Amino acid sequence: MVAEISADHIRWAVQSRSSGSEAPWHVTVLEDKAFKDDTKQYKTVIPSEFANEIEVRLCVSWRSNVIVSRTVRQSIIGIGGRPHAPKLIAQLQISSNSYVICWNSPLPRLYKVSLYSLDGKQISSDETTNQCYLFTNIPTENCCRANIGYATFTEPSIDVAVKLELANTNGLFPKYEIRNPLNHYKS
Repeated sequence: MVAEISADHIRWAVQSRSSGSEAPWHVTVLEDKAFKDDTKQYKTVIPSEFANEIEVRLCVSWRSNVIVSRTVRQSIIGIGGRPHAPKLIAQLQISSNSYVICWNSPLPRLYKVSLYSLDGKQISSDETTNQCYLFTNIPTENCCRANIGYATFTEPSIDVAVKLELANTNGLFPKYEIRNPLNHYKS
């Protein structure tokens, strides 16, 4: 088996992700020359993770066999991985006092979603792993600005803010109660 592993037709890869996350592994395939020199060492760059710690493991595949090493945790504090602000992809007023906002982010995360009055007072705040959020019971006076950011980062420069412009909807929307389906399952 050792002779097979040292053969030319194997592929090496590094798998990485944020430590403790259930996110899928990011796979970085190594060059064909990996581990073939006398030092048996190889350096590669893995995708940036926006976390204090990452999990890394080595993977080798040949024929129909795949072997994965044990997972190693590595601190990356101070190395520089700063997340980009989430990108707004959709927003829609769905009733006179309800608004939904959707965003995109390169990696699944825990997001902090906050609603502020125009004079800066916080109206509500919540954390979610979803990339859409339904704001309900929004006040119509002095309203509003929504902030979407990462729950684990407190730098305002990585939040995205959007002004909610509530239209006067008298008679435009039927009188239905709007519930957040995600709150239905909370215990």
